[in-house]
Amino acid sequence: MIKIAGGIFRSRIIEVPPSLDVPTKSIVRTAIGNALQNDAKGSRALDLFSGSGAVGIELISRGASSAVFSDVSSEAVTYIKKNLATLKITGSEVYQGDYSFVLATLASKKDSFDIIFLDPPYKLISSYEEATAFILSHNLLKEHGILVYEHEGEVPLPSGFMETRTYNYGRTLVNIFRR
Repeated sequence: MIKIAGGIFRSRIIEVPPSLDVPTKSIVRTAIGNALQNDAKGSRALDLFSGSGAVGIELISRGASSAVFSDVSSEAVTYIKKNLATLKITGSEVYQGDYSFVLATLASKKDSFDIIFLDPPYKLISSYEEATAFILSHNLLKEHGILVYEHEGEVPLPSGFMETRTYNYGRTLVNIFRR
């Protein structure tokens, strides 16, 4: 179990799937939430590799109007739905599937987001570049949108963005980019 770091759900507990290897650390979620505090208000967010949904819920807690959550794991999707129900969060969507399937589904609906958070399993380094290329080519990120990478080690940084902040928490790095 983990606590939401800020906003209207601050200190509320959400459950984490037992099979989730490395949930986003509290200090990292707090930093992301604090960095995006003003941008979150009224925004629409995409938490692409959601796990428990903690990052998307953190953004909703800090004022995002809604979020889309996705994970390949059916167990994770069950926990995300349970966490949203426990907090009585409505208006958000949850998808189960590979990130490329979910992105294609969102693109077919002509959906777009103000904030997109990418935290794939660390062994899937190529998914940062592949997901970002798809996001840009299908206009899933709004004109002045924000892209957030959480990763360990080196990942290819996206072109066409201005890196506004980088946070380093041991082996975990968070890059925040503005379009």
